[in-house]
Amino acid sequence: MHAHCNKAQIKALFLSIGNKQIENVEVQKLLGIYVDNTLSWSHQVSHVRKNVNSKIALLKRVPYYLTHDMKLCFTMHIFNL
Repeated sequence: MHAHCNKAQIKALFLSIGNKQIENVEVQKLLGIYVDNTLSWSHQVSHVRKNVNSKIALLKRVPYYLTHDMKLCFTMHIFNL
């Protein structure tokens, strides 16, 4: 026996607990990780990439006259190490 369903059938899925219907969303942040309704990592990877790129851009703007220790302290601070 084979079961076939298409995306229209999946989007029409209604779940409820008791008398309260659960909202169907495309992406939800759960415990700091973005989970989408297809269980792909695309939203999470995009979020992490944007975050890291902004921090790298900030590091590039650090003036060259800072000491090595100051640069290390600054880097550890922005990456929460």
